[in-house]
Amino acid sequence: MTGFRKITYLKILLGIYSLLFIWSLILPFGYLLWALEVAPAIIGILYFVISYRKIEFSNATYTWFFIAACLMTIGAHYSYSQVPLFNWIKEFFNWNRNNYDKIGHLVQGLVTVLISREILILKVRIRNVSYINILSFAVAMAISGGYEIIEWATVFFDSHAATDFLGAQGYIWDTQTDMLLATIGALLVLIFGRRNLKRVLNLNTN
Repeated sequence: MTGFRKITYLKILLGIYSLLFIWSLILPFGYLLWALEVAPAIIGILYFVISYRKIEFSNATYTWFFIAACLMTIGAHYSYSQVPLFNWIKEFFNWNRNNYDKIGHLVQGLVTVLISREILILKVRIRNVSYINILSFAVAMAISGGYEIIEWATVFFDSHAATDFLGAQGYIWDTQTDMLLATIGALLVLIFGRRNLKRVLNLNTN
């Protein structure tokens, strides 16, 4: 994909997300909860925009982050535990909870590996595939664990908002399964994303 076509593609993604963002902002479940849930998406978008001329990620990374940002923004509007489609799925399968947040954590692990391994290649200039895989997986695990700590820490600031932000829904293994799904997402990239990794390496070989 040429530079012009890539910029056009990214502008289309940004335009679609902007519309979703505006929709999400209109009468959400709660504005404090909305701000907490949507913040990672906005921080990520700002990073990509500001750093674009210094570090150009692959289309796969931009696309998967777009998907992750959309998931976060939809979850921010309804609250993760009240997303209508997953409430229907919950009732259909007779589950005890709305599992929309689990999709988010799976994608979290996937996206974190994609971003971190391209930073390792493009900025740190690591070329050894084994080192790239080990370090990007470690970053994904660290971010997953750190995010769970942030969720827990919100209890000290607003217990009501924290209940919705945590989204545990009475499930005692919520934190552990969140991290497990992030781990699975990270491993999926390491196993099935080798072609993309080789492409990024080949395009950035001096």
